[in-house]
Amino acid sequence: MIATQNIRGGITTDELKINTLIFEINTIVKKSLDFLVLTETAATKGRYIKSIYTEYDHDKRKYIQRQQSKHFRAIHSKQHTKEGRAGVSLIYDAKWHKRLIKHKEENNGRSITAIFNLPNNDKLTIIGTYIHASTEHKEQKDKLIEDIKRQIDKYQLKGHIVILTGDMQDVFKQRTKPSKWLSQLCQDTALTDTFSSIHPTEEGYSFISTKKNKKMIDHVLIDTRHSHLIK
Repeated sequence: MIATQNIRGGITTDELKINTLIFEINTIVKKSLDFLVLTETAATKGRYIKSIYTEYDHDKRKYIQRQQSKHFRAIHSKQHTKEGRAGVSLIYDAKWHKRLIKHKEENNGRSITAIFNLPNNDKLTIIGTYIHASTEHKEQKDKLIEDIKRQIDKYQLKGHIVILTGDMQDVFKQRTKPSKWLSQLCQDTALTDTFSSIHPTEEGYSFISTKKNKKMIDHVLIDTRHSHLIK
């Protein structure tokens, strides 16, 4: 199972809070979470979401810190400028760690790609992204969207199961506001919106503004060839 959440610069150093968030999601959906993409982490050089646990070392006879949690692993992008609060993190169940093939961050910390080997030897590519909200950064936003499209095309041609998820800052045409670019991307790359597939008559929302304006701008999209995996 995969989920995404914009944390608006929160949960930056506290493993307990990450575990709590994962537990809450597991409780709501009544399933065990495999992957969690966090956006707007505000991670910069030297400021990451830490995944540290303490363990007793019998040889040294003292408690020491390990750099990875027993329960999950974390991959982080980081913003390299002061432009906004970027940053994307992929938190995944520790059982997937040996299946991680490679990962990379791109676009000034606004996207992260990780490839996993599935038990049946299929490849799963997860692209987590945080799209620019401000119109001031239109050039960077357009470049990011084009780069994501190229990545989707690349891994689809390789036969991977491709999932695009994160804060898209956009809605679909069938929702209350017209789509700015997301519907076209899904059409060009044959992506399916998982929420709409499960709840075709519901609009849903993942963001509420100060004016009580509700929007669904956080999405989990999967290539249509593998839409049978949506549950």
